[in-house]
Amino acid sequence: MNRRTFLVALAAGSGALVACQPIAAPATPDRGSVLLVDNGGEAAPLRLGLVQPAWTPVRLSLDGIAIDSRLVSTADAQTYADAIADLVRGGANAIVATGDSFGAVVEAAADSYAATRFLALGQTFGRPRPNLGALALPTDQLGFVAGALAALVSEHHVVGAALGPAAQPTVARMADGFIAGAQYVDSSVDAEIDNDGNDLPKGYQDPAGGREAAGRLFAKGVDVIFAAGGVTADGALAASQDQGVLAIAGERSLDAAVASPTTLLAAVDYVLDPAIVVTYVQQLRAGKLPDDASLTLRFSPTGSPRLTTEVRDRMNKLIADLRAGTIKASA
Repeated sequence: MNRRTFLVALAAGSGALVACQPIAAPATPDRGSVLLVDNGGEAAPLRLGLVQPAWTPVRLSLDGIAIDSRLVSTADAQTYADAIADLVRGGANAIVATGDSFGAVVEAAADSYAATRFLALGQTFGRPRPNLGALALPTDQLGFVAGALAALVSEHHVVGAALGPAAQPTVARMADGFIAGAQYVDSSVDAEIDNDGNDLPKGYQDPAGGREAAGRLFAKGVDVIFAAGGVTADGALAASQDQGVLAIAGERSLDAAVASPTTLLAAVDYVLDPAIVVTYVQQLRAGKLPDDASLTLRFSPTGSPRLTTEVRDRMNKLIADLRAGTIKASA
């Protein structure tokens, strides 16, 4: 799957939704009232299922749509496949699937359950299927925004990111984006990456490891840290609070970040519009593969005094250039 492009916008002095490329979508539906129409005109009520790993940092809000959820607590492919089968047996005719390491499982499920529509988040596939669509996770863009902000406020020109397992493609793209963003605004900056050394699922469930990673970054002179990667990131954010180091929280809302207001600069997370889910599932049911797009990225700055007017203006300019396509988050 090719990397998707999304556009961003930031309101000066406040957080704003960062918009993906336009998708024609209906208004958010009332719970349980959505009808899907196939290309023969036959209608059926939407029965939506959601399957995702318990450690996945991305938490999706689908308010307005009745949904049956399954959390998978292990990295075992069969357990994930069983969760999908359970949703299908329960009547789900559309399933949102997350977890970038389970793409092959979702492909097989799409082949096995041809009448079910699948919408996969952050997964890649070997070939297109008529009942399988995908939304990209813009992790490179998330990292780019965090890296740029870190470099703008760093006094020592040394910034760092404490991230989840390096073997995960979405994490690798986030690391690339962080370095690119930091060096875009300050070519002299030293951008350090410290990945958790564990495989799934522990790589996202290792707060002690996140704290240790932050300590290693601080020892290198990092004075602004970006932390993303589930509970592992919580450990890094807690360490930043203890040491008084400025922090940027990734893949979580501002309210969910554990760093104190005195050290937290911003949070960057994803938003999935329920209306987009309905639109994509409707397109699949009508026999049309959905247009390429990514999840919406949300940038939420705090009221930190370190976010000066100059910093906010630079971020506005940087994000406008991202929107215009004149700069890239990663190669």
